[in-house]
Amino acid sequence: IPEWMKTNLSLDENQLTQVQAINLEYPQKNQELQGTTLTRKQKMEAFKANEAARDAKLNQVLTPEQMKIYDSKKSELKKQMKEKMKNAKKEGAPAGG
Repeated sequence: IPEWMKTNLSLDENQLTQVQAINLEYPQKNQELQGTTLTRKQKMEAFKANEAARDAKLNQVLTPEQMKIYDSKKSELKKQMKEKMKNAKKEGAPAGG
């Protein structure tokens, strides 16, 4: 999404710098969760909390219009991911592959 954000949200230089920092922070946090002994449910809750925190930070950087566009794209990507997972289950293949 980062390149998409730069182009489609028309980020200025200040926003771009801040968004890049935010976008680097959360994948790192999510990666750290992978190596923990938390249950699958606990990890999912932590991922959702990280996503909410990331969106809160983005909300401080982006204009309301930019946030609206971002939220729309995020919903679209979630829908595509769910569809992929649904299709993968039907075919018996592992999700994401």
